[in-house]
Amino acid sequence: MSGPVWRFEKCEGCICDECLRQIDAAYVQGIVKDGEFHRTRILCEDCYRANLDVISKQQTQDH
Repeated sequence: MSGPVWRFEKCEGCICDECLRQIDAAYVQGIVKDGEFHRTRILCEDCYRANLDVISKQQTQDH
């Protein structure tokens, strides 16, 4: 698999890229390249849910 993907992970002390809150778990967007996941965006659960329509449309356009 390659391209942008989202995954949920525990990340102690992460900062949400949208609301800037400190969080302990996040939805993390990244690129899979050469079998490794490289983070590009971190969202708390609230911001992920609030942006779900935009995220879904973006992933549809990417494929």
